[in-house]
Amino acid sequence: MSRFQEIRRQYTLPQLLAILITSLGLFHGSSTCAAVDWPPIAPEDLALTAVSQQPGAPAVILLHEETADDPNNNHSVYMRVKVLTEAGRKYADVEIPYSRSDFTISDVSGRTVHADGSIVPFEGKPFDKVAVRTKGSHSLRIHLKSFTLPDVQLGSILDYRYSYRYGDRVFYPPEWILQDELFQEREVFKFIPYVGDLQLEHGRIGNGIAWSAFVPKDHPPMLHNVPRTSLASARQSSEWVDLEMTSVPAVVEEPFMPPRDTLAYRVQFYYTLNSKIEDYWKEEGKYWSKEVEGF
Repeated sequence: MSRFQEIRRQYTLPQLLAILITSLGLFHGSSTCAAVDWPPIAPEDLALTAVSQQPGAPAVILLHEETADDPNNNHSVYMRVKVLTEAGRKYADVEIPYSRSDFTISDVSGRTVHADGSIVPFEGKPFDKVAVRTKGSHSLRIHLKSFTLPDVQLGSILDYRYSYRYGDRVFYPPEWILQDELFQEREVFKFIPYVGDLQLEHGRIGNGIAWSAFVPKDHPPMLHNVPRTSLASARQSSEWVDLEMTSVPAVVEEPFMPPRDTLAYRVQFYYTLNSKIEDYWKEEGKYWSKEVEGF
């Protein structure tokens, strides 16, 4: 007799369905919270009250995931933050900066998980406002998409995710900022590049990616290749780059220090040109000279 048959003989069909629903957490805490797509929370994370790596920290980032998918014009972000002190409740206020002329923010979702395991889903609507506006020939307007996670208490875990969407005629190789003002237990970054020819600045044609990395030597970005099938579309990538780190220290803010992101562990990606190094700099120098003279 199979294991399924043994279980089927012990329980009725409604009982089996109830067990399945409970195990998936479909109705845990709230009947409106369909949380099957959130990563499971370890009991030790629910019980966590402090982190020795950053004494007195108001909160800790338990999980930080980002996936930049250029073939599908999407950059997704997922954060899980644990509130450790009353001051840490400020992390319930989430602000996403973006340029509305280039991006749209979509797939915003979130929830608050209390220390007892009860769940309060975010059911509101993100608010959009202008954060920076300049005038002139190089005018700039930066928007903030903001929302607040509900019923945040001391010991709560904050889950939220969102996506940057952009047009299918442009590509945005990412910059990974791997450190934050908070200690991070685990972070996972992934970049799926576009594999075809691209028109880059000044009308030049590029193909392939490269990156500059300021990271610990034992955590370099890793390039992976997968074989392409005859059924793959022209936009499907045959490679990706990823990086996973654990126990990532916080960047400590000091008076008169440069912007934090310039000192943090980071990886900057870019698409490369089909030219030799010497030819590239000779041509690039001409553009720089022309722009300076024009100015």
